[in-house]
Amino acid sequence: MGVEASRGEFVSFLDDDDRFLAGKLERQVASLDRDPAAVLACGRVREFGARRGVWPAAPLPSRLTRVQLLAGNEVATSTAMVRRAALGASGGFDEALRVAEDYALWLRLLRDGHALFDDAVLAEYRVHGGNISGPELEMMAAVEGLFRSLHARGEVDDACLRRRVRAINSRRAALASRWSEKARWTWRSLLG
Repeated sequence: MGVEASRGEFVSFLDDDDRFLAGKLERQVASLDRDPAAVLACGRVREFGARRGVWPAAPLPSRLTRVQLLAGNEVATSTAMVRRAALGASGGFDEALRVAEDYALWLRLLRDGHALFDDAVLAEYRVHGGNISGPELEMMAAVEGLFRSLHARGEVDDACLRRRVRAINSRRAALASRWSEKARWTWRSLLG
């Protein structure tokens, strides 16, 4: 409802327990004003809560293309600002998707433009303790489904699909190994 009610030239997104840092909106409006071909502006997000860190952690170029985003989602939703016209033309968030709807949107937006990446931390993202693995597996399944759908529509080639599925399977294996090790130590502690 919020997006449909917006009247400005730009739209930003903020989850209920995240927060923008001072100057985020001004920086992004200025960036998008300087580059009319850019459809999206984003930056780094700092985690707070159960874990702490900055994401994306790796260095990124100031201009991101769809090809770069196909290699991995580097856009934290709470740092994103999009042109309202581009958002409308893209169809907005796909409400049929339970997870990865933001990633699907960024990929659709970047069909017709590029993103501007600001190296600054623009927002803070609350990370809740407890269940991290379950949502991560759900996210991996959703991203794999997204890429299979893109492949079926001819938007990504076989090599791109294989790379993403291989990366997802590698992460699944790493999680399984971690779970196996935790289970082994839990079992040992129960045996005394």
